[in-house]
Amino acid sequence: MYKKRICQVYQNQSGFSLIELMLVVGIFGILVAIGAPMVINDLPYWRMRSAARDLMGDFQTAKLEAVKRGANIAITFAPDVPPRNPPLDYLMFVDDGAGVPANAGNLTFEGDFAIGEMVLKEGRFHPDVVLNGVEFLQDAPGAGVGDNAVGYSSRGLPIVVAGVLRWGSAYFQAADMSHTSTFYRVVFSPVGGVSVERRWKEDGAGGNWQ
Repeated sequence: MYKKRICQVYQNQSGFSLIELMLVVGIFGILVAIGAPMVINDLPYWRMRSAARDLMGDFQTAKLEAVKRGANIAITFAPDVPPRNPPLDYLMFVDDGAGVPANAGNLTFEGDFAIGEMVLKEGRFHPDVVLNGVEFLQDAPGAGVGDNAVGYSSRGLPIVVAGVLRWGSAYFQAADMSHTSTFYRVVFSPVGGVSVERRWKEDGAGGNWQ
């Protein structure tokens, strides 16, 4: 009698039939086919947003390193350094002049990667992201050398070069703007704060950053 009951219990238990499994797989395949193009089209936007936030994080790291080391920490874009493969988009380094005190804090990388100022990070953006420009001479537009570089002093404040306070923004856009209508920028304030802002393409060049 006991064995008979066990057999009845197992007979009453049932799983998914092959037709049910095929139906579930088919529905899942349809959802993937519908959603995949949308995700792919949104990738340039998310990569641009990620690049802006990563750069903001690097600015914050540079500030912490400057205070911790008691030294100037600079970030220069499109750096004039020996060729790297792949090319660098920006370079974070200890701006101590590489043994020449007069060159300390000039926001210019001295030497090379083997002998020279200490490199803290070699920055590269995803190929889908374009650095659309940097403006770090808000107090003296067009003043010359240094408009592509900014940094922190040992006190955690923006570096002043030749009496000019360096602050401003780095601008981002997607390499292919056909699937996104958003621009991003990383703002480096006169007191050393950093934030990420965005603007919609429909607003035009004079649109508000938020």
